[in-house]
Amino acid sequence: MNQGFVVALSSFVESQKSGVSTFIADQVKRWDLAQLTRLIETNIGKDLQYIRFNGMIIGGLAGLALYSAERLFLVN
Repeated sequence: MNQGFVVALSSFVESQKSGVSTFIADQVKRWDLAQLTRLIETNIGKDLQYIRFNGMIIGGLAGLALYSAERLFLVN
């Protein structure tokens, strides 16, 4: 039963693949820049802030480690 379902679903997906990609492309083409920007900021904005914050922390720690290694090994 599962094998028959997989075969049927595979053939259905294969036959609808071009229609789905065309539909998605048409939807994306209709978005204007303001709508797209608003959508990204609404759904991804908080994540971007966390990424920026984490990058600042990791960058600061990496800089501190490099500075400390330089002072420790090159000054003596």
